[in-house]
Amino acid sequence: MFIQEKYVDLEPQGVAWTTKQKKRIAGNAKAMNALYCALSREEFNRISACESAYNIWNTLQGIYEGTSKVKKHTYFYSNRKL
Repeated sequence: MFIQEKYVDLEPQGVAWTTKQKKRIAGNAKAMNALYCALSREEFNRISACESAYNIWNTLQGIYEGTSKVKKHTYFYSNRKL
């Protein structure tokens, strides 16, 4: 899946893209478009500076699921007996 790719290669000056690079860039653009269409205006504003689908996905994951440290803390307190 294209979301797993961290970086998208930009065309170097004077050098043409390879077929593989073109496919990766097109796939990234499609994934970003799908994510943009699924978000509300507020969510879009949070991720509008992201340059790849991978970055958008990680940003949204951090917002809604939290970091691993937050997850451990939440798990610890949700499983403790009162």
